[in-house]
Amino acid sequence: MKSTKDNLQIAVYNSECTLNNKINKKILEHQQKYQWEVKKILWFIKEVDMIHMLTENFFDLIFLAVCRTHMEGFLVAEQVRLMHRGTEIIFISDDKEMVYKSLDYKPFAFILKAHLEEEIFEVLSKYIKKRVSESKRVNLPTTTGKSSILVERIYYIESFAHYLEVVSSDGKIKIRDNIGKWNKELEVDGFLRIHRSYLVNQRYIYGLCSDGIMLTTGEILPLARGRRAEVQRRLRKGE
Repeated sequence: MKSTKDNLQIAVYNSECTLNNKINKKILEHQQKYQWEVKKILWFIKEVDMIHMLTENFFDLIFLAVCRTHMEGFLVAEQVRLMHRGTEIIFISDDKEMVYKSLDYKPFAFILKAHLEEEIFEVLSKYIKKRVSESKRVNLPTTTGKSSILVERIYYIESFAHYLEVVSSDGKIKIRDNIGKWNKELEVDGFLRIHRSYLVNQRYIYGLCSDGIMLTTGEILPLARGRRAEVQRRLRKGE
């Protein structure tokens, strides 16, 4: 699983030494097993220091510890989203209720401290896989031939009877195909089946709302009641 983009820059915001040691150990283990390179890892215990560093440096991946009594990690996340939209955020907490607040900052994943050692390895694997898949293209069989599109540019796919509408940053393309087939093809790239008629690229999910799922584009798509729990679980783990 060698990434197409090596020399990653990672930052960790947390004041708990024991937790920092566990994070560092797992990053190094994963790095050695899958042969990807870390240019540097910086550790911060004060949010002001980390926010200052964000003005001078870009980080590919940031781990932020949050809890009810220490919410400063969300202040850091807010600055990350203002300055570096390409940075992925992984929240770590011992409080499940923090999951919902974390969605405001479009995190890559949310890890509970109780499951840190097993989940961080899984999340890192998905992160490296995502970096590799960013250059992946798929061919769409249109009526005029085949149209090639980058997977990362697809917002969602909507099903209309025997047709699909692929909505992306490049526009809309209508094809004759089955949504189940594309669900199997794109699941590994972070797409979620939120409804029998909708397959959504997880990276464009802004958060859950009463009417369904809101995308970063501002659109709201329906979320089937029976799929809500699974979608919440997938969003939390960054699958």
